[in-house]
Amino acid sequence: MRIDGAHNQFSFKSGFGGGSLHYTSVTGNLVYKIPGASFSPYAIGGAGWYNAGASGGGGSTNNFGFNIGGGISMALSGFDTFLEARFNQAQSAGSPARYVPITFGVMF
Repeated sequence: MRIDGAHNQFSFKSGFGGGSLHYTSVTGNLVYKIPGASFSPYAIGGAGWYNAGASGGGGSTNNFGFNIGGGISMALSGFDTFLEARFNQAQSAGSPARYVPITFGVMF
């Protein structure tokens, strides 16, 4: 089990200028590791809270969402590093938001 916090921001341009959208999430995830000597591939997926907002005001919304993906973890001296990609879907009253961040991280 792994608990993740993430903040993703997307910039856009329109006929009236530009702006940005952001998604902040806290999710609980199950991880299935395939054992390996120096690196281990894994699958990850879970669900949790997603907050969506836009620059320029207008407030933000809280929604349920889920994610699923995979990655590779590499054990180093005293800590692990990982590289992963995950499909995220944040539900909403209209159409759901979908995005795929690619993340490099360090775990202690």
